Amino acid sequence: MEEKTKLVKVIKVIKTIGNGTEKNPVRTVIQYWSLNGKLLVTMDDYSLTNAHASSDVNS
Repeated sequence: MEEKTKLVKVIKVIKTIGNGTEKNPVRTVIQYWSLNGKLLVTMDDYSLTNAHASSDVNS
């Protein structure tokens, strides 16, 4: 399998979200946006951790 790497320009946004409850704590997330204004990815460690925990409970 061939890998290719390309340097691209994006906009990095660091923001605080959440309302301070147990289910939605205040936290910092990182978002990457294209120069055309399209959201590419949101990195939210709490959501990833919470998703794994909830899937384990339901198994």
